[in-house]
Amino acid sequence: MAAERAGQAVAGSVEDAGLTELALRTTPVQRRAKATVAHILETAATLLDEVGVDGFNTNRLAERAGVRVRTVYRYFPNKVAVLSALAERVGAAEQSLLDQFSIVADPNVEWTAVVDSIIDGYIRGTRDVAGLTPIRRAARAIPELRAVEDRIKRLIADALATALRKRGVQLPRRRMEALTRILVETTTVTMDMARDGGRTYSDQFVRELKAMLLAYMETSFD
Repeated sequence: MAAERAGQAVAGSVEDAGLTELALRTTPVQRRAKATVAHILETAATLLDEVGVDGFNTNRLAERAGVRVRTVYRYFPNKVAVLSALAERVGAAEQSLLDQFSIVADPNVEWTAVVDSIIDGYIRGTRDVAGLTPIRRAARAIPELRAVEDRIKRLIADALATALRKRGVQLPRRRMEALTRILVETTTVTMDMARDGGRTYSDQFVRELKAMLLAYMETSFD
């Protein structure tokens, strides 16, 4: 289901010298077509984990997925469109973090429990997301992927700001926006480091991140 939703969410890209659309060329309607798109994306995520962005291409994807190249192109106009769909999958997993924000909004919950809940929830939500690490790296170089990532980060930062206001934190709007975006960016970068290229997270990095966030929240929001 996540792969299907991600495939349907793809939008705009530049490949080679020309400007192309990132929307699906053909929107799958029938169950078989939806299953094909989902299979292509699942295969793409696994392949991307193995070969990285530089080694990833539509020919290799088609071969690994057991479909014809024209089947890939029936739905995705280019390689970047596939990567954008995977970026949407990663974003959907990261949005699971929003489920943890109810605890942020509760003023009776200590900051230690808040930080533990957010970070542990992030780990649970992203631990098994194939393609997460290489997609993150690619987002630094490919504007279309960076745009997807930026949109998700802003969504999370806005949700965090809303939860903090419900908790009773009163800050000027611009400062709240800056602080919550910094929290999201810092957490994302550190968790990328903690993930260490695989699907497990370094306990040491996680402990240091929690300590840093706890100190920041206690001094900035109390």
